[in-house]
Amino acid sequence: MAKKNTVILGQTKMSYSKAIQEITGWDKKRFETEKRLMRYRVAKFNQATGSKLSPIEQLFYRVRFEDRQAYYKAQGKQVNDYNVLQSFFKNVKKE
Repeated sequence: MAKKNTVILGQTKMSYSKAIQEITGWDKKRFETEKRLMRYRVAKFNQATGSKLSPIEQLFYRVRFEDRQAYYKAQGKQVNDYNVLQSFFKNVKKE
């Protein structure tokens, strides 16, 4: 049986999928679409670099970053731009 990855969100330990849906409020269809796109993007990156990144973890990191970015913008604070890896996943296009 495959090991299920978990993350602690607030005070609750949950799966990456559940945490993503809790942060974003996406319905099942939107979540599956975003997950499929991230799988494609991470596969391209892994193929190009020989790395073994997890698509669900990268999707979680992206939505968590965007959520925090929106929070700090609402507070009137300066926000960081995407790093190189985040920019790649955001901008890679299907051939």
